[in-house]
Amino acid sequence: MTVNVGSEKQANGQPTRNCKNCGKPFVYKHWNKRFCSDECRIENWEKRTGKTLTKKSKK
Repeated sequence: MTVNVGSEKQANGQPTRNCKNCGKPFVYKHWNKRFCSDECRIENWEKRTGKTLTKKSKK
């Protein structure tokens, strides 16, 4: 059963929403989550700012 709540849906009792970057539906646990993965979050930030994020090496 799917219930529409605004732009959010519930599938099998779990809240889902569409990723703001790729549009893929995902199950979220926190009300503020907007992206399905860290990769999408970083890609969206890079698109918005025009900067690239570099990984820091652990020493």
